[in-house]
Amino acid sequence: MNFVNCTAEDFKDIFGDEGIRMISEYPDLLIVFAKKGDYPEVDKECTPALFVSNLNEETLEVMYDPSKPLGVVVYPEGVETIMASIPASMYKRYKMSLLVHELTHVRQAKEGRIACVSMDENIWEGELVKSKIEDYFSFPWELEAFTEQYTYLTGCAITGKKMAEEQKKTLVSRPA
Repeated sequence: MNFVNCTAEDFKDIFGDEGIRMISEYPDLLIVFAKKGDYPEVDKECTPALFVSNLNEETLEVMYDPSKPLGVVVYPEGVETIMASIPASMYKRYKMSLLVHELTHVRQAKEGRIACVSMDENIWEGELVKSKIEDYFSFPWELEAFTEQYTYLTGCAITGKKMAEEQKKTLVSRPA
C-alpha cells in the first residue's frame, strides 16, 4: 500500500489493525487522506467519508482511466460525522463496515466488473450505466457493497443481503 497525505499509523488510528489487514490484500492500492474541498467534483454530490477511484499518482486527481492506480480516499472528518450517530456499542464494527463497503468497490474494479467513465457514468459488467447520485441506492455495485457491509455488521450473509435490499426499497421509494 502507498499512503499519501497520511501514514499507516494515521490509517490505523481510524480503522485499527483489522483495517490494515483488510487493505493489505491490495498491495498496489493508494490510501489518501482528504478534507472537504480536495475533490470538489465529489464534494458537490455528497458529504463524503470514503470513496474509491482511479487516481493520478502525482496530483491525486480523480482519473477516469482504469489503467491508473486505484485509491481509497478517506475523509477523517466525514467518517467522524457518520460515526456521531452510531451507538457506542457498534462504533468500531460500523466504522470497519464503511471500509468493507469501499473495499468491495476495489474488488469489483480489480475483477473488471466496474469502471468509472465519468462522475455520472459507469460501466458495470460491460453495460454503460448512467449514475446520478439520486439513484445511488439503485446501482447494482452499491447493492453488492451494502450487502457486504451489512454482512460484516451482522455476521450473516442472508441478513446482510436482506438489509441492503430493504434499504434500497425504502430509500428509492422515498418521495423527493
